[in-house]
Amino acid sequence: MDPTARSFVSRPLRALLHSPVARALVHPRSVEDYVGLFHPTWSLTSIRARVVEVRREDRETTSLYVEPNAQWPGFRAGQFVVLTATVNGARVSRPLSLACAPEDGLPLRLTMRAVPGGRLSEWVRHVCRVGHVMELSAPAGEFVLPEPRPQRLLFVTGGSGVTPVVAILRHLAATGYTGAVASLHFARGPVLFEEELRAVTRRFPAAQMHIQRTGGRAEDAPRPRLDAEALARVVPDWPAAEAFVCGPGPMMDAVEAA
Repeated sequence: MDPTARSFVSRPLRALLHSPVARALVHPRSVEDYVGLFHPTWSLTSIRARVVEVRREDRETTSLYVEPNAQWPGFRAGQFVVLTATVNGARVSRPLSLACAPEDGLPLRLTMRAVPGGRLSEWVRHVCRVGHVMELSAPAGEFVLPEPRPQRLLFVTGGSGVTPVVAILRHLAATGYTGAVASLHFARGPVLFEEELRAVTRRFPAAQMHIQRTGGRAEDAPRPRLDAEALARVVPDWPAAEAFVCGPGPMMDAVEAA
């Protein structure tokens, strides 16, 4: 990361730039307008991040690795941010789960699946390059582990819903979690982060990982039955676990009903 991007806003300098004298000197513009002229990620108030790597995960999914400025407050595994970029002269935003753990350090990994007609996802897929600067919101969301951590965890995911779970599993592995972990993922095609999921799952003393194929993309393709009996066949002790569910609405409804 460019060290000047993080060391720029020291406390004394921040106080000076927020002072009435500084505001008067740059009136009618704002101090923020001028700060960005020196470095695209510098800001007194906004979280700006520079893209340092663009990785194509599969035909539909792209991961951006970004270095945030000094306004980045940190995050909890499982949270999301709202990414805002300028696309064809207009600001476009979309929430994205952080596909990394706090222990991974920087850069952050933001993973986005392309949506037909989605302006931001198409821009990320086809236009975004190393060096682009975008804005991030502060991290948000309550899809995070409780404290104290349960001794049994069950993750049920579908499609790109696996993204925040990757972050949580990486966090658990990095912090030496010794409880039981079971992961059940539903996928129509290739599983996003499959090899990474398998590798991190092997780091737990007691772990299970199951992938259920849903038969393809056709509307009439067979769907696996998802109820209490089906869950019990795959993860017999699932009622004793704290469950985290993320994916398409029908899948989440079925798990909730179970």
